[in-house]
Parts: sequence; C-alpha cells; structure tokens
Amino acid sequence: MKKYYRFTRRRTETARYVTIGLVFVALGVLAYFYLTGGAIWCGVLAAVGALIAVLPQFVIHARYGVEGDTLYYTKRGIPRKTPVSEAKAALICVHDEYRGMRGYTPALSDRNYSEGAVPLPAILFLRGVKTDELDLCETRTQAKLVHKGQVLFDALLELDFLDDLMKSSFAGKLYVSERVYGMYRRVLDEIVGEERLEVYDRIPAAFKNLQK
Repeated sequence: MKKYYRFTRRRTETARYVTIGLVFVALGVLAYFYLTGGAIWCGVLAAVGALIAVLPQFVIHARYGVEGDTLYYTKRGIPRKTPVSEAKAALICVHDEYRGMRGYTPALSDRNYSEGAVPLPAILFLRGVKTDELDLCETRTQAKLVHKGQVLFDALLELDFLDDLMKSSFAGKLYVSERVYGMYRRVLDEIVGEERLEVYDRIPAAFKNLQK
C-alpha cells in the first residue's frame, strides 16, 4: 500500500519546532551554570525542548492511504485504521494550512500554469454530509467547521490516492467544490467519472430554493 503525506509545509514546520526545541535546550544549559538548582532546571528545560522538537513531527509527517476495505491514517499523531464503509462521503475542496501570522491560507501548487500557481485540493472523509451548507465549504478548514463531529480525517489530496480510492470498496458519494472542479476537471472526470461527482457552488441552498 502506498501512503501519502497529509500536509505540505513539512520542511518549514520541522525546522520551526526543532529550532524552538533547541532554544529550550540552550536555556537549560544556561540555567545549569547560572541558576541555583541549575541541574534541575537544565533537566526540565531540556526535556521540554526535546518534546517540542519531537512530538509535532508525528503530525507534520503524518501519512494516509487506502487498501481494500480499510482507510489508514493518523489522528493527533496516532496511527488509525477505519473500514471504508464508515465514510459515507468524501468532500474535495481547497487545501489550506496554518501559516503563523497569516492565519489559514490556501496551499499553492509549485507548478507553473498559464494562470499562475493554483490552489491544491484537499479531501475530507465524512460520516455524514450537510448538503444545505456545502456553500460554506470552500476550504478544508471551513469544511471541518461545518462538519464538526462528522470528519473521519482530512488530508492534502494526492491524485494517485484518489485513483487508489476508486479501486477500493469505497461506495460513498464524492462532493467537489466548483472552484476545485474548474481547475482539475479533466483529471477528476478521468479518475472518478463525471456521473459520480456532485459539484457544489457558493450559492446558499436557501437562496436556490427561493429561485425555484
């Protein structure tokens, strides 16, 4: 089974937490020489630094995959597996990630397209779908907020994984945002099939009902 990374900025985030961890270790060394009871402070700060440097790596480098009847993924750094049948639907939207002071921003492809860099897609596996609120699910973070309690896991969508998913026993429905479908239509139709995709837009369901 091939596994895929759930997030993009792995090198940057790895460097960030390793650097913070080393700062704590350095403070521990200084405490050893300059503070009363320095040996205790050194041990505490060094332990905290090691935890900061190591523990986030299990999340940063988390991976996922599918094989037969089972989805494999990690949640809060802990490996898990779930029957594919538990996912009643999958939702494809724009993948966004936390970027410090900039907040959550779309992850962009590093490939050069005629229209410039394009947002990368995300996939969320859901136990249930709030179809009347899909207009709010433009990005991964928004979709998670809308479907709080219904998300099995979410990840950066690798198109090879989507191909693996279609070859598995997954029988749920696939919802894709109009924005993502517009950018990846050809490959999504090829892998999934147009008849199995339901495209949603940003027009509220209540407004659509008024128009009928």
